[in-house]
Amino acid sequence: MSWVGPISEETDRLYERKSDPTGIRTLEDARTLPVCVLNGNVDDAVLRRNGFNNLSRSLDYEGCFRMLGVGHVRLVASADLGLEQKLTRAGVSEDTVVATPAVVIQQDGYIAMPKRTPGSETQRWNAALAKIRQSGKYAQLFARYAL
Repeated sequence: MSWVGPISEETDRLYERKSDPTGIRTLEDARTLPVCVLNGNVDDAVLRRNGFNNLSRSLDYEGCFRMLGVGHVRLVASADLGLEQKLTRAGVSEDTVVATPAVVIQQDGYIAMPKRTPGSETQRWNAALAKIRQSGKYAQLFARYAL
């Protein structure tokens, strides 16, 4: 594979109900609390590796945020990107959920190019990305489509 980007920066953290603060500051603080994760995703794997045994798994983020809303879990692991849409689909008001300082993972997002893609083509894509970043168009597109 070759890579174009990064095209995004993403932070996955633990979210809680504003009305029921946990007081956690780190992942270690949250280890004994019930946490909902998307079944099989990177947050699920990271939390399991860090000794989290009280995980509830859902097939979608909406299920996790619904569980949080009714108090079945204390925390939800989710990326910050797209949070508004996840809450809307779950029927949970944005002002009832708050991010904790506990970060599960931070990562950059890239476009993966097939191995057979010539290096010159990958360079062309990266140059085009740099150009639209410099022009300000990237920020406009990102705000419109990614958030």
